[in-house]
Amino acid sequence: MALAYQPDVIYLNLDLLKSAGLRVIPEIRKMLPDVTIVMIAQITDRELCISEMLTSAILFGANGFVFKPFNTSSIVDAMVKAEKKSVLAMAA
Repeated sequence: MALAYQPDVIYLNLDLLKSAGLRVIPEIRKMLPDVTIVMIAQITDRELCISEMLTSAILFGANGFVFKPFNTSSIVDAMVKAEKKSVLAMAA
């Protein structure tokens, strides 16, 4: 579906139990190499997410994170930070 819409940003729910969000990142990267990917995680999972899943998600190609519960401002902030990281990575 992402290929049909050609989005600039994709928000993926990080399922810590199944790692489903992690498995789809490489597939998205193959189809849309320039898209910004922001992972969404439960606030209660923050420690595990930061210590293990954050590293894995970045290795798989995610650009940033936002934690639930979130508001419009935190979504926009996560997107802006993720896009800045993407620009820095492309410049390096």
